[in-house]
Amino acid sequence: HQIGSPEKEAMMILYIGAVHKDKHEFALARQYMQQAVTIAQDNQVSEMIMMTLMNLADLEKDMGDYKDAFNHRLAYEKVKDSVEKAGTGKKLAGLQAEYDLYRKSNELLQAKSDAVKRQSELKAAEDKSSRLILMVIGAFIILLLIAAGYLFKVKSNRKLLAKNEIIEKQK
Repeated sequence: HQIGSPEKEAMMILYIGAVHKDKHEFALARQYMQQAVTIAQDNQVSEMIMMTLMNLADLEKDMGDYKDAFNHRLAYEKVKDSVEKAGTGKKLAGLQAEYDLYRKSNELLQAKSDAVKRQSELKAAEDKSSRLILMVIGAFIILLLIAAGYLFKVKSNRKLLAKNEIIEKQK
């Protein structure tokens, strides 16, 4: 005769136990509360385990059963500590994940920056190579012009020399 989820079932049985406690029917209240604790523990519902243990400890204290009240309060504290420790572990895992993401992001930014820098250096090297090639071509053209001018001068000098010889012979 389940009432939905184990958590809801434990809650309803705990409430029934609380009603019996209010009526000072402590033995019956204890049976229901112990049943609620068992359901919560069997289904590993930490929040419900804590709630049922705390209520059971309060009931036993009211009954004057301080030994069981102490033991159930101690069990409550252990569950509470483990829940808090698990929460802290999750927070630490979350912070670690955030840090890892931040570090990876910075690594990617650095890699991108390095790639842009290398690309800039390659472009500068290409520009330098292009200027050097243009300078070599320009120097070659100047040498050709000088050589052409020299050949033209040599040819002109030969013609002049030949004309001078003709003139000399005619005299």
